[in-house]
Amino acid sequence: MENRVRFSASSLHPPPMPDPEATSSSRRRADWDLLDKVAYIADRPSGTTAQGFTHGGGQAVQVSFWLADPPGLSHLCVHCPGLEAPDFYGEPTVVCSEKDITILHIRFSSSGPNINAVHRGQDRYFVYRADHEHPSLDLLPVPSPLCYGTNEFGLLPSSTDGEGGGFRIAVLCQRRQLETGDCDLHTFSSKTWTWSTRLARLPRGKGALPPCHKAHKVIVLDGNTLDLVDLWEGILCCRLDDDDSPVLPLRHIRLPPPFHINRGMVDASSGIQDVVCINGVIKFVEIANRRRLTGSDHWLRDCEVDANDVVVSNPRHSCLSSPAAILEN
Repeated sequence: MENRVRFSASSLHPPPMPDPEATSSSRRRADWDLLDKVAYIADRPSGTTAQGFTHGGGQAVQVSFWLADPPGLSHLCVHCPGLEAPDFYGEPTVVCSEKDITILHIRFSSSGPNINAVHRGQDRYFVYRADHEHPSLDLLPVPSPLCYGTNEFGLLPSSTDGEGGGFRIAVLCQRRQLETGDCDLHTFSSKTWTWSTRLARLPRGKGALPPCHKAHKVIVLDGNTLDLVDLWEGILCCRLDDDDSPVLPLRHIRLPPPFHINRGMVDASSGIQDVVCINGVIKFVEIANRRRLTGSDHWLRDCEVDANDVVVSNPRHSCLSSPAAILEN
C-alpha cells in the first residue's frame, strides 16, 4: 500500500537537544560540521527555523537546523503543519550542502490521509539557509521533465549576486544518443532564480562516454568544476565557465580497476569505494576484506545447542529450526 510509512519510528524522534554549556559561545567551535543526510520529521523549532510554502502558497514547510560539534552529527528537522508521518513518502533528505546552504528534498505520499490532492506523490525541493539572524526556506523550481536523481546535484556557492550568499546548482545529464558523447548541463542561478541549459560534450577524438554512467556522488573542484563520480566507470568533469560559450568541454577520468576480490560488487560500490576532494586534489579510496586461510584440524567443540531451543524471529531463516539444518560434529 502506498500509504504505508516507509521509514523507521526513530525518524520521528530526533536525538536529545545539545547541552547549553557544550554549545556556549565561549567554547571554540569547529569551522565545519557533519550533517546527517536524512532529516527528522519532527516539530522542533529553534533560532534557525525557517518557513516556506509549496506552489501557490499551499502547504507550509518548516525546517530547523540543530548543530552538533564534530564528530557529533548535526541534523535537520522538518515539520509540515497539518501533516503526519503517513503523508510523507520516506524521510526528507539532504541533496547537497555547502557553507550555510542546503538543498532539501521532500516527497509527499500519493495517498496520505491529510495531504492536499495537489501535492500527492509530488517531489519538492527547497533551498534552506541556516542563518541565525535571517534563516530562510525557499521552494526551488525544478525544470520539466525531471531527468536526474537527487544524487546528481552539485551546489556551488558564489558571490555573483553582489551581496554574497549567492549560489548555483548544476546537474549534468547524458543525452540518449550516448555515442555522441553529448550531455546537457542544467544550471540554476540564485541571482535570476531560473534554470538554463547548455550543451557539454567530449572533445572530438576523445572517444564516447561510458554507456551507463551512474552518478554515485558529485564533487566540486575550485568552486567552478562539476565532477560526476561513477565509482566503476570514472569521473565526468565539466568546468562551468562564466562566458556564453554554447558548448562546454567535458573530460572523462578513468579510475583504477577494482581489486579482484571486489569485482562484480557493483551494487555495493558505495560501501567499498569513494572519491573525495581534499585541498583541490581528487583522491580515490577502495577497501577490500582480507580473507585469511584457516585450517580444518584445529576446531574444538565449545557448546551444544538443541534445535528446539532456537528461536527464529525472521521467517526467511526458518530453515534454522529444522534439525536437518544443524550441522553434526
